[in-house]
Amino acid sequence: MLKKEDEVREFKWRPTHLDEENTEKLLEHVNMKLSEGFCETMFELGVNESGLRVGLSDDEIKESLENLKKVADQLTADISVICEKQVEKQDKKVMDVLIRRRASENYIDIRIAVCGFVQFYNLFETGVISFTGM
Repeated sequence: MLKKEDEVREFKWRPTHLDEENTEKLLEHVNMKLSEGFCETMFELGVNESGLRVGLSDDEIKESLENLKKVADQLTADISVICEKQVEKQDKKVMDVLIRRRASENYIDIRIAVCGFVQFYNLFETGVISFTGM
């Protein structure tokens, strides 16, 4: 069984079984990270504070995502699963989750794919297209 101070640290990588106090701490933590990270931040579910890939069961992942979704909704943000990996020799997974504040109506998302050999010209061309509108 975890001690109280371990539970407080643990909610960052395994936000499950949250009481009201830890939900509020998670909300404050996510809000701080969003403020520091230009309105987006990453969470590594299943990776503890020392960087060890402990992993989470399917039920823990589901509950963790639900709790992060609740917190994100309160902060007018969205969550996206970026990557999900199986922990070796275990029936557990680790997951990278992106939390991003919802954009204002003035925001335009531009995505440009450049194919071919990576050279200076490709970067220059991308800059010209995106800033001057060829």
